[in-house]
Amino acid sequence: MSQGNSYEEARKQRLEDNKRRFQELGVLKMANSLSNVIRKKNKTPVKNQVKSKTTPVNPDFVRHSSRPRKQVTYSERFKNCKTSNIATRVVTYAKRSDALNRAMSFQSGLLSGNPSFVKSMLPSHIGMLSVPLEIRNHLPRETKVRIVLEDEDGSVYETDYRGVYGHLTIGWKTFFMDHKLDNGDALVIEIIEPTRLKVHIFKVSNDVGEVKADELNQRK
Repeated sequence: MSQGNSYEEARKQRLEDNKRRFQELGVLKMANSLSNVIRKKNKTPVKNQVKSKTTPVNPDFVRHSSRPRKQVTYSERFKNCKTSNIATRVVTYAKRSDALNRAMSFQSGLLSGNPSFVKSMLPSHIGMLSVPLEIRNHLPRETKVRIVLEDEDGSVYETDYRGVYGHLTIGWKTFFMDHKLDNGDALVIEIIEPTRLKVHIFKVSNDVGEVKADELNQRK
């Protein structure tokens, strides 16, 4: 029992000695100062803290763009087309396919053997018409050259052809509007001379599958 008391007294003496040395070195004073700073910081209220309000997001309307959403129906898509005031027809897939099939059937029956291609009209085609890559090899490759468009009646229109890009530009819009081309109409464009194109027009028909007599006569 006396040994236990002596050990406890020795331990207390060491603690007192250590405490005295820390006081001499200023360690305890420094620790107390740090503790006071930390307590004051934790008690300081946070000012001007704005809590963000989160609203639930419908996953069906998640968008990558920051612009406001504008609901547009498919019928409005063509009516709001900035390139034309006449390309307003909303055509069904069946009617577009019908005009395109009649044009392709006509193309396959051409006896001239001239290079040709088929185009199904879209509202964006009013200002410019692109020529397929495989057809460009039969046309001039200049940056800009005048090309004549001839319709079924023999009327001619001069257009600018950009050989580098394969686009019919200036003059094409006049041809488009004079022939009242619209969404869904199909064209067969035939190269009859290096700078002269024959344009055969196949309008969208209300009766799907109807083949007009003048279209049949054009093949003869």
